[in-house]
Amino acid sequence: MVFYFCTLSTKEWHQFTTVVILRENMCQQISIITACNAHRDAINARRTREFAADRGVLLHSFFSYDRWGKATIDPVHADNSISLKLQEMLWQVPPCMSDHHTGILTLCIEAEVVKMVAGKTPCGRPCLESLHVCLTSPPQNVQVPGLPMNVIPLGQSKRTVSVTLPVSDTVVAIACEQVMILSNFAMTDYACQGRTHPDNVVHLKFCKNHQAMYTCFSCSSSLSGTLILGDFLRG
Repeated sequence: MVFYFCTLSTKEWHQFTTVVILRENMCQQISIITACNAHRDAINARRTREFAADRGVLLHSFFSYDRWGKATIDPVHADNSISLKLQEMLWQVPPCMSDHHTGILTLCIEAEVVKMVAGKTPCGRPCLESLHVCLTSPPQNVQVPGLPMNVIPLGQSKRTVSVTLPVSDTVVAIACEQVMILSNFAMTDYACQGRTHPDNVVHLKFCKNHQAMYTCFSCSSSLSGTLILGDFLRG
């Protein structure tokens, strides 16, 4: 098992008898398991930028098309259209505050993305209408008629989500049209259930109980492939 700490005191350092030096950035290659949705979103955003920079490729941003849904807190509005000012605010809300749906979907177009069809939102921003992706190591091969083996289409869908606005923590219901996917450089302990990783990177500091820690470790296929992260400071 490999341990990584952001800072170590001299006393803590001398407690180690074996040190493993990582020649490759494991955390950038696989999904980090963490307890907090906010940490998941922050890791995904940072690793997406680093992934593209390391490969010298461009990132493409696609914006959701949002309208008023059946409001949790009913704001004053004459129809279901949203002002540009509010739309800009909604796009900046992270997935952890919008039922795990992203207002801006940032993609690095590489081999995993076979085809995409883009359009425009009413205010002229690029939006994603459909996405064809290639599955990596599926449990069994998937053949969609007219597509190569293990290539599946993901279409834009509409769903009403509860969004917490950064102003006064107001919660509103928004009908969001977007391809409902997130980056997978990180996931929560809840989402990792039932998965097995040959290399398993876990962050345990904010796990609610020992059952949550067990869930994180249960994704490991070996002791040597398990990496424990610290510290993600809070408080």
